Parts: sequence; structure tokens; C-alpha cells
Amino acid sequence: MSDEKLAAARMSDASRRREGELMARRALDKYRTPPWMTEAFKESFPDVRGDILIDPCAGDCRMAAALASRFGWAVTNDISATRNRGATTSQRR
Repeated sequence: MSDEKLAAARMSDASRRREGELMARRALDKYRTPPWMTEAFKESFPDVRGDILIDPCAGDCRMAAALASRFGWAVTNDISATRNRGATTSQRR
């Protein structure tokens, strides 16, 4: 992800907060991390890896799936088992 894209996203979020546009609370606190943000994390922190990836608020497991190749095991959970395809399970990568 380019620095310009990341800066634009941050600016957009900051300007919405200044203008008083607060995001309404969602049922079960369902807030998905956009794919571009996960990619920016991976690019910014290439050394983040290890034996176990633990995602206690996994939602639909998109972020865990995107990061799983860096870890030996992925363990996910979420408040809603219907949203979390891998609820409380471990998967060897």
C-alpha cells in the first residue's frame, strides 16, 4: 500500500471525527478490518510471525486468514459462532 493511500485513509477518518460523524454502534460490535489495512500492516511489519496466531475477535476470520501464512497455527474465536467459521479451533498452516 502506498504511503499516499494510507495518509488519505487516515485523513478521511480524522476529518469525519472532526465533523462529528460518529460511527453508530453495530450489533455484536461487528467492525471488519478492511483488506487494505491488513495489507498495510503486513508491509509495515514484515517480521511479525511466530508459532501461534491468536485472534480472539475474529469475526469472519478474514484478517486471520490473511496473516495465517506467517504462523504455524491459527486459533480464532468470536462472540458470534455463526460469523466465526473457525470458532475455538486450531488449524495447522
